[in-house]
Amino acid sequence: MGARSPQQVDGWLSAVDLTLTDADLDEIAAAITRTGAGDGPARPPRG
Repeated sequence: MGARSPQQVDGWLSAVDLTLTDADLDEIAAAITRTGAGDGPARPPRG
């Protein structure tokens, strides 16, 4: 996990401008629930 070079971090910087819609979050939560991935909440609180 994590970057091994400064160039890898540079590639992640554009993710700062990403905005997920409620529909996006619902789709991600459904995939997490369906696959049993992770051990935390499937979706952040709405708000």
